[in-house]
Amino acid sequence: MKQNILKFHFSDNKTYPFLTSSKNIFAFRTINQWPNWENNFIFIYGPKNCGKTHILEIWRKNSNAGYIDHRFFDDSSFSENLKKLEKKRCWVLDDIDSIFKLNFKKIQLKILNILNILANLKCYLLITSKTPPSSLKCGLNDLSSRLKSSLVIEVKEPDEDLLKNIILKKLDLRQVDISEKNLEFLVQRMERTYTAAIKISDLIDERSLEKKSKVSLDLLKNILKENNLGS
Repeated sequence: MKQNILKFHFSDNKTYPFLTSSKNIFAFRTINQWPNWENNFIFIYGPKNCGKTHILEIWRKNSNAGYIDHRFFDDSSFSENLKKLEKKRCWVLDDIDSIFKLNFKKIQLKILNILNILANLKCYLLITSKTPPSSLKCGLNDLSSRLKSSLVIEVKEPDEDLLKNIILKKLDLRQVDISEKNLEFLVQRMERTYTAAIKISDLIDERSLEKKSKVSLDLLKNILKENNLGS
């Protein structure tokens, strides 16, 4: 299993420029190097809100990829859906770990069927998950082997610089200003997760509107304390 460790985030606004850095440049280049991928199957995993689905959408738009979600696996339409795999060269499978939970063994057999067909057709597939292939509760050795043979990319929780960029971009979209001093205070004390950065940005926007005031240190202290978002 080939693995690369990255940190990246995408704006909620899909038209907003992609934020590149040394932490995400491999992911960005990999997506943009299609169709010259070294592996036809890419598996991106990472925590909630880290941007997996956003990068999937960027590639889906560029490649005109088909979308595989839980509805694809319905017994009543699965056979017909399998025939659709021949009609597109690229596919995305979002949140495979959630799909696994629908019906343990039955779903896994269907996923293996899909992967085998796509592999035989030499199609491209981008998979996202909150956990790596090795941590998925897989009861089929062939399926486990297929997933682990993908190019696996881990998305880790953000560092301070990335937290700043996430918060600044989200507040900028809402026309909310925060000083460098206050931003530094915040990232030094907040929980270092994508989820916390997004929630704090939402709360700053909400509270500053309520109070019709600038983003002050007192406001930030209250947000961290009242919502248990401190590190």
